[in-house]
Amino acid sequence: MLAPLISLILITQATPVADLTQVSGFKSTTVVDGQGYFPVMDKMPDGRAVVVLRGGGGHLGIGGRLDLLFSHDGLLWHSKRTAVDTSADDRNPSFGVTPDGRLLLGIHHQAGYNGHGIYDTGFGLARDLQFYSDDEGLTWSKFNHLSLGEVGTHSPFGRIIRLKDGSYLQNVYGPHAPAVPGIPEPTKGVRDYAYAVRSTDEGVTWGDPVLIAAGHNETTLMELEDGAVLAAARDDLNGAHLDILRSDDRGSTWTHVVKATSKSQHPADLIDLGDGNILLICGNRSQKEKDIRGILSRDGGQTWETDKQLRLTVPVSGDFGYPSAVVMDDNLLIVHYWAGAGSSTYDGTKAKCFATLVPIQAILEAGQ
Repeated sequence: MLAPLISLILITQATPVADLTQVSGFKSTTVVDGQGYFPVMDKMPDGRAVVVLRGGGGHLGIGGRLDLLFSHDGLLWHSKRTAVDTSADDRNPSFGVTPDGRLLLGIHHQAGYNGHGIYDTGFGLARDLQFYSDDEGLTWSKFNHLSLGEVGTHSPFGRIIRLKDGSYLQNVYGPHAPAVPGIPEPTKGVRDYAYAVRSTDEGVTWGDPVLIAAGHNETTLMELEDGAVLAAARDDLNGAHLDILRSDDRGSTWTHVVKATSKSQHPADLIDLGDGNILLICGNRSQKEKDIRGILSRDGGQTWETDKQLRLTVPVSGDFGYPSAVVMDDNLLIVHYWAGAGSSTYDGTKAKCFATLVPIQAILEAGQ
């Protein structure tokens, strides 16, 4: 029943694209209006989806805060509550849920605004703050400043993951940090470096910083069945594509696997669809019509079908992207933000967070 629709190929681009927005069972809804930048999603122990996202400001803004919402089915979202709202710009979350339901949250606490609320990079008033909640976000622990030398001012990103040994990994990114053991000397023209930090006490404290890749920033992480860890990192030098890297020592050292996307296709999330099927999703920001794209690995991340992509959301224009996804029953649930076009692009009151359900069967059948 699905194959005829899945075989519909867009032929206007160099890379063939299978359009899954037309398949039976595809659904889309709005998570929240008037906010929604930079969502990161995970699942509660009982199977509910939970997302943290930005409100109170646009792409930039001193009023920025981070809110939580929950859903049983990915279509109806409820129980909105504020996770953090300080006098600074609270932004760029990393987020994860422990097996016991503890919510782990890292934020970029950006106070680099002048008295008129205008952002000024010269102030250098940023901190990486880590904290957690044991009651679904109703109350939170005290802030723990990530005190890792220069990495302490960097930005978190993406889903915090739990490894099979019980430790947790989180991505942070920013400038060259000499305090990171073994980091090479800075290279001219390289602005950002992607790092991983680790917690061995259920997210209470974080340390052990390692370099994932120079010349990269926003990076998503996923552990494979064999214990290896994959990273999909946004390039900061050559057109903002995505590179996939692999670690065979629980995130201590990394090797490059493949260039996965083209220019301006970023940032990523990685999702395990089962039976060795790994899906990379990203924001396709390279054209006027923007959408969320997918690329499959059918062998546990060893090789990737980079010669074909999947369209997973309805195309839009304007400021857009930052997808995060989880498996919900037989569907892939994706959330991402959209913030209008033209003069309203950076107006947070015009922003939305969308949720999309795509049948996993359709994803796996695409391109076969």
